[in-house]
Amino acid sequence: MGPIEGVYLAIAAIFGFIGMVRGYSRELGNTIVIMYVIAAMGFLDDQVLNSLFERIGGSIFGIDAMTLNQFLFVCYMLVFVTVVFVTYQGKTFDFGGQPAKGCLGIGLSLAVGLVNGYLVAGTLWYYADKFEYPFSLFQMPLTAAGSTMVNYLPQNVFQENPVYWALPATLLLLLRIWK
Repeated sequence: MGPIEGVYLAIAAIFGFIGMVRGYSRELGNTIVIMYVIAAMGFLDDQVLNSLFERIGGSIFGIDAMTLNQFLFVCYMLVFVTVVFVTYQGKTFDFGGQPAKGCLGIGLSLAVGLVNGYLVAGTLWYYADKFEYPFSLFQMPLTAAGSTMVNYLPQNVFQENPVYWALPATLLLLLRIWK
């Protein structure tokens, strides 16, 4: 395939367009869920899943590291993509009210859509990077731009503790409830 940053930017742009169509009041509801999922996956990833699968796969069944990385990558992607799909398909936290009209409304919708695109595409890229780009889907090594961009993926922003993604999600949820 090609450089991963091209795929990342394409996914983020698609979410930007989806945000413009759906409107920022509905997109913010998806932002809340995506941030909570990133926080939950980061917590489970660091605390439970990796050590569990390494012990079971490596010690008990003798699975090599590459196969284990491929398996974990597929598991993480299935969970994350399923949650994102269900979030966009089903009902979300709608921020209601009268949405802004004209350029302001379109700009806000595009911005929130791009944030969601950053969260989704960044999470997909993060796990591809974490599990050493399994299945040879992307051109390796990373380009200079890709090497820089990987430092700003959502999980790398709060590198010490990915559960910090729950803080802005909780703030958005409180704003939704308060309204």
